[in-house]
Amino acid sequence: MKIKEFQKQLKSRKIDFALFYNLDSMNSDADMVYFSGYNGIGALIIPKDKKPFLMVPEMECERAKNSKIKVYKWGKKKKMFEFILHIINKNSIKKRKIGINKSAFTLNIYKLFKKSFKKIKVEDISSLCEKSREIKTNEEIKKIR
Repeated sequence: MKIKEFQKQLKSRKIDFALFYNLDSMNSDADMVYFSGYNGIGALIIPKDKKPFLMVPEMECERAKNSKIKVYKWGKKKKMFEFILHIINKNSIKKRKIGINKSAFTLNIYKLFKKSFKKIKVEDISSLCEKSREIKTNEEIKKIR
């Protein structure tokens, strides 16, 4: 996990935070798993200048805690992007420009995302994510072996 280096890239591109989501435990977003170590339903936020955090449904909380990243639990009454926006505001994270992996966003999810994040610029960070995962650290090489 190269979160610090990834955050430097976000800063250089003037992206306030990166958003990764996973709504299906069978088809995980590889970047969300890579940066968090969590392979379940939820969302990962990586702010450019604060610690990353996960947002997961109640049924996933215990599993998400193994990621060693702060976990927020969202209840049944709030929709995912509404809850993300709530937590973003609660943590005073700017939201002028958000980085998303467009290759992992479906059209329907993107429409739901834009309903909650109106008038906010979006930048595709799929190539940035690929570059972050390309070169392996010694720790990653050990895990692969």
